[in-house]
Parts: sequence; structure tokens; C-alpha cells
Amino acid sequence: MRKVVNFIFIALFCACLTVWAQDTAQIVGTVTDASGAVIPGAKVTVTDPQRGYTRELTTNSAGAYVVSAVPIGTYNVTAEAKVAEAFFDAALQA
Repeated sequence: MRKVVNFIFIALFCACLTVWAQDTAQIVGTVTDASGAVIPGAKVTVTDPQRGYTRELTTNSAGAYVVSAVPIGTYNVTAEAKVAEAFFDAALQA
């Protein structure tokens, strides 16, 4: 009987995680310059002005970034990096 109760508890816990995970998304991208070269170390800012949500991160050595577990919605993604003594700033709609 105890094994059945434990199984039911674990099954309910997993079901709750599945439902919870459906309310979030992931934003994935790569920051490149005009020639297509990747930009490592770029500052990426993800914002949703309607919710007041902001998350900042830095691209990896391949210029890639991943923003996990963001609430589903519309976001502005801005990348900024110092490239050849000039600042690169681009706004994207995700």
C-alpha cells in the first residue's frame, strides 16, 4: 500500500511540473555583426515592458545566448557589444 501511495504522489508531482512548464518559453539566439561574424561577450537584454520583466545575460564564446523559463509573451531583445571601438546595438522582436 505504501508503494502505491508513493507512486501516486510521484505521478501527481510530475503532472504538476508538466503543467507548470507550459507557462514558460525559451528564447535562443546568436549575436553577429553585419558580416555574419559571431560576437562573444555581447550584453543581451530581454524585456517585456507590459510585465516589467527584464533579464540581462552575456553571449558565450560562440556568440550564442539562451534565456530559459520566460513567461510566454512578446519580448524586445537588445544586443550591445563593443566592436572595433564602436558600439553595436540592435533591437529584435521575439
